[in-house]
Amino acid sequence: MEKIAVIYVDAQGMGERLRALSVPEGAEVQLVPAVSGRENLAAAFQVAMEQSDARYKVYVSEQLEVLDSHLLSRMLEAFHAHPDVGILGLSGTKQISTSGISYLSPQRVGILLDAEKQALDGRAVDGLCESVQVLDGCLLATQHDVAWRKDLFHSALFLGASASCEQRRAGHDVAVLGEKEPACRWISNAFQIDGDEKNAFLDEYSKDLYPLVSIVIPTYQRPEYFRQALESAQKQTYRNLDIFITDNSHNEETKDVYEKYFADDTRIRYEHHPDFDARGNWHRALTYDNPDAEYVNWLMDDDLFVPKKIATMMEYYFTYPDVTLVTSYRNAIDENGEALPDTESTKPICEVTSRLKGSDVGRMLLLSLTNYLGEPTTALLRKKYMLQGGRLGWTGREGKYRIVDFSTWLRLMAQGDIIYIYGIP
Repeated sequence: MEKIAVIYVDAQGMGERLRALSVPEGAEVQLVPAVSGRENLAAAFQVAMEQSDARYKVYVSEQLEVLDSHLLSRMLEAFHAHPDVGILGLSGTKQISTSGISYLSPQRVGILLDAEKQALDGRAVDGLCESVQVLDGCLLATQHDVAWRKDLFHSALFLGASASCEQRRAGHDVAVLGEKEPACRWISNAFQIDGDEKNAFLDEYSKDLYPLVSIVIPTYQRPEYFRQALESAQKQTYRNLDIFITDNSHNEETKDVYEKYFADDTRIRYEHHPDFDARGNWHRALTYDNPDAEYVNWLMDDDLFVPKKIATMMEYYFTYPDVTLVTSYRNAIDENGEALPDTESTKPICEVTSRLKGSDVGRMLLLSLTNYLGEPTTALLRKKYMLQGGRLGWTGREGKYRIVDFSTWLRLMAQGDIIYIYGIP
C-alpha cells in the first residue's frame, strides 16, 4: 500500500479541512502537523519529513484552502506517469523574476484563486503535469526526499523556489500539476518579503536560475573613474555576472586598483595589455566572448550603472523573449557625479517605458543622425542577435569612423522590436 503524508501547519482549522481530501484507491493518507512550523517552517518540514516513512509527501501552506477533493489522486497519477519528476506544485513559472519572488514572475503556469476568489495570473496545464523552472510554495508534493534549506529560510515565501532548485540539484524534474479548474485558493493575499531571506535566496541560487551576463570594461589610465565603474558593476543586484576588463594603461595604477579592491571577486577577469594602443584594446573588448554568457553589456570606464540596471533589463527580456534590444534613458553626469542637463541625444524618446518597433526607431535614428539609444554602456544585448564572436555590430566597413554603437543598434533593430525603459530605479 502506498503511503502519503500530508504535512501542514495546524492553524486556522487546517487539519479539519484536509480531512475532506479523498484517499486514493490503494493508498494510506497520514495527516502530519508540522510542529512549530509558524516559527521556522523549513525546519518543521525537515523534522516531519525525517519522521515519516511515506514515499509521497505533500507540504501545505497554512494560508491555503484546497478546493479539489481528488487532488491527492491526481498527484499520484502524475508521479506514476513521470518518475523523473521529484516535486509537483499547483503553480509556478518558466522563468523566475530577477527579484527571486515566483509570484511576481512572467510566464506563470497553473491556476490559483486569491482570497477574493479571483483567478491569479497563470495559464492552465494540459495533460498530467508540465515542467517549470520553479514552483510557488503554496502546496508542494514530493516523491523523493530532499533536505529543506532550514539554514537559509524560516518563512514560506522562498521555500517553493528553493525546494525546486534543491530537487533539480538532486537530479529530479520540477512540474506543475495539470488542472483546468483551480484546485486551491489563498485564504489571505498578503505576504511579507524578508530582505535577508531574499538576498540569501539570490546568493545561493542565481547561477541555477538566471542566464549569465557578461559585462565588458575597456579602460585606459583613469584609475579612479575605473574604480567607480567597476564597483557599479560589482554591486549589481543581478548576481550571475561575468565581468571582463581589458586595460591598456602604460602604468600600473589601474592594475593596483583592481588588485586592492576587486581581486577577490571570482566573477571578475582582468587583463593588462600595456603594449596595446586604443584600437587594440577596443578590439580585445569587442572580441571577448564567454561561451556560457547569453547576454552582454559594455561598460565604459567613465560611466556608472545604477544598482538594478542589469536586473531590470533582464526582467524585460524574460517578459518579452522576442525583443532584440533593451535600452533606457541615460543621465549624463560630470566628473563629480552631478547630473547634467539633457542634450538632443540623451533626452528620452518616450515618456513611459515602451515596446517600440525596431524599424521605426532605426528610421528615426537615421533621419536625425542622432544616437537616442545610448552609448555601449546603455543597452543590454542578447548575443545571438549579434555578429559572430560576440562583437558589437561594427562590420569593419565603417572606415575611420568607428561608431560601433550606432551600427550595432541598427543591426539589432533590423531583427525585431526593442524595449526603451524610461528610468531605472
